[in-house]
Amino acid sequence: PCFGPSVDNFLSLRKEYPDKQFSLTVSNIECAEELSKRAKNPVSVYIDIDPGMKRTGVPFGQPVLDFSKRIKKLPNINIRGLHIYDGNIHHPNIHAVNRYSESLMKVIDNTVKELKDIVCIEEVVTSSSLTMESNIAAHKKGSYQWHHTVSPGTAVLWDSNYNDIMPGHF
Repeated sequence: PCFGPSVDNFLSLRKEYPDKQFSLTVSNIECAEELSKRAKNPVSVYIDIDPGMKRTGVPFGQPVLDFSKRIKKLPNINIRGLHIYDGNIHHPNIHAVNRYSESLMKVIDNTVKELKDIVCIEEVVTSSSLTMESNIAAHKKGSYQWHHTVSPGTAVLWDSNYNDIMPGHF
């Protein structure tokens, strides 16, 4: 989350590299308001959604809709998409993970549809290293119309137990 001095650092980075596209996640109104006040031109943001980790993000359902309405009203904030990190999924049974991913994609699709009167979601970013493959497959299987990007942050810096959970994948 971008708040305090990191807001100025983020805005300075954008100014230093004007030919590059930068965006960030927002998960609470205070950070979004601070970013909105300090930005001199529109900032692309992804609404951070909590898929069950209880770490960061807004819960699915009405909280996402309410949060999106509030963010949409802020000057210099452009909601580009949704960010859903599901690092809480550590199930060794690939069939269970596949079922989880199919369920997640349906929930995301419903959320994108519910948000259509508030904002057009351009992109949905999901996945941990353990759910990347199943989330890609579930998105393809569902033929969803929204752009899906996976962003497994631990593709290089991975937890040592991932190979124990999914032998041969890492």
